Amino acid sequence: MAATDGPARRLTIFGGFATAIVVYHIVVVGSLAAMAGIFVPDQVHGAISLAAALMLIFTLMPLSGGHPAGGRDPAAKPRRPTWFDLLLIASSLFSLGYVVVFHDAILDYSLYGFLDIKGIVLAAMICLPLIEAVRRATGITLPILVSSLVLLTVYQNYLPGVLYGRGYDFDRLLYAAYIGESGIFGLPLNVATSIIIVFVLFGAMMEVSGAGRWFLQLALAVTGWSRGGPAKAAVVSSALFGSISGSPSANVATTGVFTIPLMKQIGYRPAFAGAVEAVASTGGQILPPVMGAIAFVMAEWIRKPYSEIALAALTPALLYYVVVFVSVHLQAHRDGVMPMPRSELPRLGEVFRSGWFYLIPIAALIYLLIIKAYPPGMAGILTLPFVIGASYLSRNRAHWIGPRNFVLACQRAVRGWITIAAITGFVGIMIGAIELSGVGIKISTFILDLSGGNLIVTLVLVGLSSFILGMGL
Repeated sequence: MAATDGPARRLTIFGGFATAIVVYHIVVVGSLAAMAGIFVPDQVHGAISLAAALMLIFTLMPLSGGHPAGGRDPAAKPRRPTWFDLLLIASSLFSLGYVVVFHDAILDYSLYGFLDIKGIVLAAMICLPLIEAVRRATGITLPILVSSLVLLTVYQNYLPGVLYGRGYDFDRLLYAAYIGESGIFGLPLNVATSIIIVFVLFGAMMEVSGAGRWFLQLALAVTGWSRGGPAKAAVVSSALFGSISGSPSANVATTGVFTIPLMKQIGYRPAFAGAVEAVASTGGQILPPVMGAIAFVMAEWIRKPYSEIALAALTPALLYYVVVFVSVHLQAHRDGVMPMPRSELPRLGEVFRSGWFYLIPIAALIYLLIIKAYPPGMAGILTLPFVIGASYLSRNRAHWIGPRNFVLACQRAVRGWITIAAITGFVGIMIGAIELSGVGIKISTFILDLSGGNLIVTLVLVGLSSFILGMGL
């Protein structure tokens, strides 16, 4: 008995911590704190959120990197933090805690335009843990890419041609990262802590309410009778669930556990079955209404409503899935994959009647986000009660979102969000350095000069640049 009490207690602590993180963000993003007369500056809010994310990354993710202990399984036994993990947590909390407790001093730094010794130490105490957190969460590629671009600012006076500049010392870089408006607490982290976490929670609540399973059954009922039906069902179900989660990993974990075995069962090679699910799930990042993190950052960056970004992405996203669907169909004919027997397929009418209510939260989100043009974070929060209400229309009581399932959704949401929070904070270091050096404007000018003003050539060059910078993500 004693052997199981420890893990259970730690899991309860994690569940409570994850729920507290979610509730805090709902209170702040939903303006409930402001209604109560409590004003939380964006920099303070970002520091609190990032501190929580880094604590969990260093607690859940091993030094070797990879997924959190237990992956997406909330019942998995947490790992025991090492002394190095505790050191990184202490460094992060000290630096970010200073921003929260002594925010006036941070504002003074912004007026001075430079950091003293204390400020340099505080900035380094968050920058170094951020690098390690992103390495654990994503691998070594992204830290190398970002560090290389940051070093361009230091050694810019040695670079040729359009990249040449005066160069800046590390203390100026640390100022841009810790104090600058485009640094760690800049736009990307602000989007992660005020918008993305809400939509990650929305997707997690839809998942625990059984929506993912229903989307899969619906897709099987529609496509299962044709050649390569399970593979086509993987494409359709991943598109449906991806449109509300915006997370490829959550998509694979929800639909892939069913579709991949089915694809292998009817004759697809295991590698092809996995590839279909991976490609189909990845497309969820560009399919409205809920897209990947970058869509919200884009909307804030170019000062356009999120609804315009979503509508612009709709046609390319649908074309993406058409290509994947046709590819699966042609592969099925080439490999001689036969349709599934109709007796093994769910009936469309029965499936629709068993889960039509899952469309209510999606319709509410589209209405609030696209038609009413509410701010994305507020639209997401206002949609959460629709998810809870719709779950109680399910005949399966296990899908009702009571306290237990709400905590489960918070755990899944927070596990997926902490990586996004760390990445957006880390990328802020790069953005601050690039704006300081002017490299971003110079590269843009270089691309325009190279293309000669030709729109197609410009798009190709921008695509290549995005491909290179996106390798780390």
